[in-house]
Amino acid sequence: MSNPKNNQPKGDELKLLAAQTGVQTSIPAKSAVVIGGVAYTQAQLEAKLASLAAPYQSARDAKHAYLAAVLVKDQNIPAVQTFLVEFHAALIALFGRGSPLLAKFGFNPHKAKTMTSGEAVARAAKAQKTREMRGTLGPTEKAAIKAPPGTGATVSTTGAVTPVGSTAPNGAPETAPAQSSASTGNGASNPGQA
Repeated sequence: MSNPKNNQPKGDELKLLAAQTGVQTSIPAKSAVVIGGVAYTQAQLEAKLASLAAPYQSARDAKHAYLAAVLVKDQNIPAVQTFLVEFHAALIALFGRGSPLLAKFGFNPHKAKTMTSGEAVARAAKAQKTREMRGTLGPTEKAAIKAPPGTGATVSTTGAVTPVGSTAPNGAPETAPAQSSASTGNGASNPGQA
């Protein structure tokens, strides 16, 4: 909704409203005030000022009504969009995706894309060039570069990682490092400790 500050009288309208208050409180009822060569009594001045201020109030009221209507419209948008999507789906189910009857309801019928043989060749060449530039591999090429079988690692229940099929620098198969009894938490001390 609009900001209350933006809906308050300002400028000339504020001056007109202040003048109305001043005429009611400061000008005696039986006196006349000459403005632009025309004499006005207090009642005539009040009426004149009210008629001059009325369009400002009408404009602010209209703006307030407009902003309220826009707010209601904006709140209605999700319901409208949901209904239109469902309505479109129902029409497609009824008439088919490519039916020209969809245009009578405001929806564009689906048009199948047609491609000439020259366009298809150009598209394939462009795709091949993109694959070469990016180094994209197909399933056959990927299968050729996969790791050999038997590689990987195993993890024991204690969390030790043992590479599978790897060998230590001396040529013997690698094994997980032996854990001391102190690290297993069974309370036994290491040999050689006093």
